[in-house]
Amino acid sequence: MNLVDDGKISQIDEEFRYVATFIDDYSQYTITYLLKRKFDLKDELQNYLKLMKTQDISIHHLHSDNEDEYADHQIIELLKEHEIK
Repeated sequence: MNLVDDGKISQIDEEFRYVATFIDDYSQYTITYLLKRKFDLKDELQNYLKLMKTQDISIHHLHSDNEDEYADHQIIELLKEHEIK
């Protein structure tokens, strides 16, 4: 999982400022979400987890670039709830 603040995204749509990318290590399946605010990451992570569940895909570990947005209490609780390390 990666969250990028890229000024270039505003060239696509001024409404969005951040890009969250989820990549499956095994298949390289990639999903990208456009975010307005950093704190929208939790909602998109929740959407991603729901999508993977509908595909019968289990997530056991989450790798990130260790930025502070992943230390958010709500995200940590969400990961614990889904038993993701």
